[in-house]
Amino acid sequence: MAYHWVRSKAERRALVRKFIAVLFLGAGLLSLAFRPQLPGAYIASPKDGETLRGEVAIRGTASLPDFWKYELHYSPEPPAGDRWIPIGGVVETPVVDGLLGVWDTTKVPDGSYVLRLRVAKRDGNYVEVFIRGLVVANNVPTPTPTFTPLPSEPSPTPIPPTPTIVAEVVATPTPSPTLSILPTPTAARTEGFAFEPGKLASSFCYGMGAAGAFFAFAGFLFLLRAIINLVRRP
Repeated sequence: MAYHWVRSKAERRALVRKFIAVLFLGAGLLSLAFRPQLPGAYIASPKDGETLRGEVAIRGTASLPDFWKYELHYSPEPPAGDRWIPIGGVVETPVVDGLLGVWDTTKVPDGSYVLRLRVAKRDGNYVEVFIRGLVVANNVPTPTPTFTPLPSEPSPTPIPPTPTIVAEVVATPTPSPTLSILPTPTAARTEGFAFEPGKLASSFCYGMGAAGAFFAFAGFLFLLRAIINLVRRP
């Protein structure tokens, strides 16, 4: 029973190996069968939508079975009818990933163009390839770079020397002594006390009048207070 189990395990491993080998072989055959073939007519450069100036090199491939010739043409976009203008002449030598021709765009007005590659076979059939949206712009002025001067280091500003102030000393003349004549002192007159009866009488009368007015005012206040007390008494 154990021997039969080992043999079955070995058979399984062999079957797995064969299955993996068949898978790899089948994948290889499929890749060979469905490997994409390089086209016999295509333009690698320029590409759709590029802006062209001056002489433009057109590169690509023009090679078909039973190859006869190829031609390059251009037309304003969109092309109308058979208004295709040849670039160069007819070339009867196949080209593979090389230079197909040179287009001098300075001989055409600025604008949008379509490029065409036609590869013909000897039986009369042909293949055409188009590159669209090519913009020829030869008259666009190239902007002149603006030179921006670098800031120079500031030069030191000279400081004017401080002027020295020279004080001019003017000699002040010393006045000569002069003789002053002093006035002769005079004796001051002393006013004596003079008794005037009229002034004394008027002062006495004024004092008596003031005292009488004071006592009259005090009596009035006393009388007023007595009346208020009498009124308040129940």
